[in-house]
Amino acid sequence: MSEVMHLLKPLIPIFIIIVTGCASDPFGDITMPITKAYASPQSGSRARVRISTDGAVRLAVNTNCPKWNDPSSGVALVAPDAGPLLTKENNGKFVGMPGRASSTLANTELYIPAGKPLLLHYMKQQQTSMTGVAVCNGLFSFIPKEDGNYLAVFSQYQGGNKCLRTVIDLNNKEIPVENLSDNGPCHK
Repeated sequence: MSEVMHLLKPLIPIFIIIVTGCASDPFGDITMPITKAYASPQSGSRARVRISTDGAVRLAVNTNCPKWNDPSSGVALVAPDAGPLLTKENNGKFVGMPGRASSTLANTELYIPAGKPLLLHYMKQQQTSMTGVAVCNGLFSFIPKEDGNYLAVFSQYQGGNKCLRTVIDLNNKEIPVENLSDNGPCHK
């Protein structure tokens, strides 16, 4: 039995992706969330975000409801052990943000649209025993300011029982982050 669990463990993030979010079309969002990389805007009002994580983070722009089929949405960063099928196209990108990236987490820096809600979806699973798995799965949003520099850190700790999420500006001020339940604001 433990060999079966070992084989299924890498698939858990995929199951999480399939059953979470608040897609209006529950069947249209199944593959896009894991195979499509987030594409930074090339022009317009922008800010920068450094994402550091031990899991996977997806971004959706101008929404509090994940719309993973939207062209402005996609996978921002995936830690090396977070899932073999998740796209890692944005891993290790740097756009010249001030400060240093984490030495213990996977990192990327991306341009994001300013003045519009930015939804971040953090996903991580950790085996807690031979058959037990602890899951961190959260939706968070904030509105970046033009030319702002933000640090978003997502991590699972205390044996998988706690999920850390924080978003700060690089002046070390924590900014308001809206916690969204799994049901999200798009389900009535």
